[in-house]
Amino acid sequence: MPHNRFFHSDLNPAEITITGDEHSHLFKVMRAHEGSVLELIDGKGTLAHGAVLAIDKKSAQIALSKKQHHNPPPETTLAQSFIKQPKLELVIEKCTELGITDFHLFPAEKSERDHLSDNNLQRLHNIIIAATKQCGRLYLPTLHIHSKVPILKDAAYATLKGNPPHLLNTHVKRLYIGPEAGWSAHEEKQLQATPVTLHSLTLRAETAAI
Repeated sequence: MPHNRFFHSDLNPAEITITGDEHSHLFKVMRAHEGSVLELIDGKGTLAHGAVLAIDKKSAQIALSKKQHHNPPPETTLAQSFIKQPKLELVIEKCTELGITDFHLFPAEKSERDHLSDNNLQRLHNIIIAATKQCGRLYLPTLHIHSKVPILKDAAYATLKGNPPHLLNTHVKRLYIGPEAGWSAHEEKQLQATPVTLHSLTLRAETAAI
């Protein structure tokens, strides 16, 4: 992935203005100047080239060219129960890098918390953007927040109970990962999903997801 790739939600105009975190990286880290060349993505499949027309401490004007649109990747869904914020951020970062297209976050019965604050959510969105740029993706994964366990069709859930088949031996593209304390008996019935195993050893929730 080029080191000079940036995100902007709308790449339709011939010229755009970059502000906020993306501008800070462009101005302070990349030390861009008039004439500097960069790449831009909109998280919706568009890759564009750009040149800096003007830049100061608050914003940068970018002229766009060579716009290309790419088809979305196949769906791969991770339904992740709420876990501690640092661990959840790790899951979001690494699973974005590994190609997850849809995240569904929810409180399980044994989750250590029952909601995400606005600040928590903003951090997750920022991590998604940074990880998308870093790994060379052109589509941002979607992030869905639920107040209870969502019901996903044709899904599997990771469990240590019984002797379920290994995930690699299935064709599942949607997977539930529970909290550190595991699923409740009620949730295992409610999920309407296929039980699978991920490893012969006991994994932490964030390790299982990744």
